[in-house]
Amino acid sequence: MTIKILFFILFICLFLVGVPYYSGDIKNHFVWAQSILDFGTLGFYGRTFHNYAFPNYPPLTMSMFAISLYLYKLVESSFLFLNFHFPLFPSRLVPFIQWDNVRLDFIKLPAMIAFFGTGILIILFKDLLNKKINNFIVLAVFFLNPGIIYICYIWGQIDLLQLMLFLYAVYFTFKNKIYLSFVMMTFAALSKQTIIIFFPYLLFVLYKRFPISDILGGLILSIGIFYLAYLPFHAFSLLWPINLYKINFEMVAKTTGENAFNIWGVLDNLHSMPDDFNFLGLTYQMWGWAIFSVVFLSLSFIIIRLKKINLEGLFYLWFILTLSYFLFLTRMHERYLLPAVVISSIMIFYKKRIYFINYIFFTLLFFLNLYRGIYQPGIPFLENIVNNLIVLRFLVFGYLFLLIVNLYCLLLFYKQNQKIISV
Repeated sequence: MTIKILFFILFICLFLVGVPYYSGDIKNHFVWAQSILDFGTLGFYGRTFHNYAFPNYPPLTMSMFAISLYLYKLVESSFLFLNFHFPLFPSRLVPFIQWDNVRLDFIKLPAMIAFFGTGILIILFKDLLNKKINNFIVLAVFFLNPGIIYICYIWGQIDLLQLMLFLYAVYFTFKNKIYLSFVMMTFAALSKQTIIIFFPYLLFVLYKRFPISDILGGLILSIGIFYLAYLPFHAFSLLWPINLYKINFEMVAKTTGENAFNIWGVLDNLHSMPDDFNFLGLTYQMWGWAIFSVVFLSLSFIIIRLKKINLEGLFYLWFILTLSYFLFLTRMHERYLLPAVVISSIMIFYKKRIYFINYIFFTLLFFLNLYRGIYQPGIPFLENIVNNLIVLRFLVFGYLFLLIVNLYCLLLFYKQNQKIISV
């Protein structure tokens, strides 16, 4: 009960803190949500949104935006009703609830739900791992993380939603609930497309832990949910959802990066060059994929060689995978480092020095990178830091150094656990 009360108080406080601030993306989310409420879901992805972005999220996220706006309208109408019928109702709350910023704050609800849902999940992982750590300490590590608070309550972006759903799939996998695992993976894919880069390793774990018949059943269930999710938005078609899903991958700026503190940010001083420029016969995008592919294949070799896979090793693979794609791939946004920050907040349960260092360093880098994206609230000291190219180079070279150290630690982990015992 105490934790529930603290959750409620924390939610109200963070909701109010986020009211004055939002990223430009939130206005897109609001316009999309309004379109669904006004005209329904059918044909939504074929509509033209003048001066706003094309709706590039899958149905689950779009539905959550619409539900959030509908909830706001219910709250607004309730306030108006109470103010009209009950003289003692504080009338000053009416202009507040009708403030545009409050309306936009409600559009952040999917991110806020993911914030608390991930906090609960981290406690579940702690219990699954039999770690004797106080729940308040566990929650503090996550809930007081400045980068995670910033992306959910200041930016209002939904990157944590897809990650939360995916991590629930991981949790259910190690609880031997294969169908729930497939359901949560499907929900993750229906929230944002970028999460699928984490799927191969989890699918391999499922292959190692469950009979083929159960895996086939889970895949059929996932395919069914996937098509049902798109059905309200378009007449049934086998190809249309897949084509739309692919198109949404392509709807990104074709540059070396979008404000990401990575190798490309150092090379172009965060000015975002086109990534089709050539260097030694390959485009910048190809170079990024070539380097990342070496890391990905190396990590894949490690997981394939393991007899059994425990959560620590799996989280470590995903942590390094995130560091690698964010550091080397072009077209990165500052938000895409989030999985490394969340996973590092789980890995500190193992009480290894490198895990603590990872958590502190990448939390700091992530927060500073996010702040440079929208500069809210205006804090001159922070603005000077994030616009200092010397600081940028220091952070990125520190990042590269820690990636190398973690790769070395992973190899040691692999050698010491060639016959890893399952959780």
